[in-house]
Amino acid sequence: MSRLHDHPWSINWRKALVSAPRLVPDLALKYTNPEGPHPITIKVPCRTSNRTIPVSVFIPPDTSVKSGTTHVPVVLDHHGGSMILGTTAEQAPFCAKLCRDLGCIVISVDYALGPYEQFPKANHDCEDIVYAVLDAKRPGYRELRKGIADQLAKHKRAALDIDTTHVAISGFSSGGNLALELVLDIKPPTLPEAWPSPFPVAHAGTIPVLLYYPSLDARLLPNERPYPEGMEPKVQKGIVKKLDLETHLMPTYLPRDQAAHPRASPGLVPISALHPKAEILLYLCQLDTLSTQSLAWIEAVKEGKRDAALKVVTAMGVPHGFNVFPDAWLKEEHRKLKRDSYQLAVDFIREKWQMGGHQQTGAHSGARENL
Repeated sequence: MSRLHDHPWSINWRKALVSAPRLVPDLALKYTNPEGPHPITIKVPCRTSNRTIPVSVFIPPDTSVKSGTTHVPVVLDHHGGSMILGTTAEQAPFCAKLCRDLGCIVISVDYALGPYEQFPKANHDCEDIVYAVLDAKRPGYRELRKGIADQLAKHKRAALDIDTTHVAISGFSSGGNLALELVLDIKPPTLPEAWPSPFPVAHAGTIPVLLYYPSLDARLLPNERPYPEGMEPKVQKGIVKKLDLETHLMPTYLPRDQAAHPRASPGLVPISALHPKAEILLYLCQLDTLSTQSLAWIEAVKEGKRDAALKVVTAMGVPHGFNVFPDAWLKEEHRKLKRDSYQLAVDFIREKWQMGGHQQTGAHSGARENL
């Protein structure tokens, strides 16, 4: 409650409004994620304070795990929401799909949000979860595995542990920002002091990275971004204009004077900082003001000679974030695009994990597709 007094009422009521979806009970997942599995919540210690980081953990059903398997892959997922809103619940259909089809554990990270936390808290939270997966000496390693083991024992299932050689990352919108940062190893002079990736350079195995319409350059607020070709500017009126939630709330997490920081705007970081084992799927929406940032980053990837590690897919005629909308909100053709976008993730991760190392993969390397 003390943090409420750090901000004016104009900020607090807007934060309360965007936090309303967090009040939706877990029971709603029976409707938004009918096929399951449904997640359990595990709280992982945070290195920077006494608080914990909640994560929603999806454990694959027995039917998705090969008989005799004791270690399964893991996907670390990051929701969107401009660092001020969003929940792991909105990611449940996507995470459950990966969990079922890949036979993997999926961990959706409930990272710190503004206005009551500030940059770079979200970065630290996401890094802490990677460390909790990879490094037995780090805080959270024991807690994460104990939570998974307890859930399996509760349902009288065989023990499963995480295969740390098969780790993938996914992120939507601002979650894509955080996901990309996890595979950037930033050194001077980009920053005065090195800010390493939590993945060691010698990490065993390819790291598939799924970036869905990511925020890569935080220097412009939503109302300042250019509109891509084919997208008409929206004129906000009345209550929508008055609320202007992102414009008011986003600077409470990321002050404007820090917006160009390499960890806030990973699209500005030299491509040489990209982890050598990273293989990236970049999924864009045509009708999205963030797409221009990604188009600029694609050119930087080419100039940095890492385009063999990048696959780009553009969904035509759809807005930012369409594939986390409930199906009831979507036209039938957009529902199909949503399903296809999830299947694309499954196929991409499966292919990269089967590769066993960083190498060029023919038609997928540097490919561009429109859907």
